[in-house]
Amino acid sequence: VIEGHSINLRCKLYTGLSLNKTNMVWRWLLNNENITNKSNFIENSEDLTESILKLENAPLEAKGIYKCIVMNEFGEHSREILLRVKS
Repeated sequence: VIEGHSINLRCKLYTGLSLNKTNMVWRWLLNNENITNKSNFIENSEDLTESILKLENAPLEAKGIYKCIVMNEFGEHSREILLRVKS
């Protein structure tokens, strides 16, 4: 992404129809630090099978490895996304 622009990072959980999706909990990390409540970030997981992390006005410091984690009573899965920010 170019510095100052916005980007959406998307994680989708593909599940069978029988899976109980009501207990899904999503978390986002940047370089292994929780970012859910930091400025410039808006997290949306209303669908329960997908979480979208919107980064607005990306600063150079937003570069790094993003990790989304979804958890429920059966365990957890995660995905990593490498984001580069160009000036």
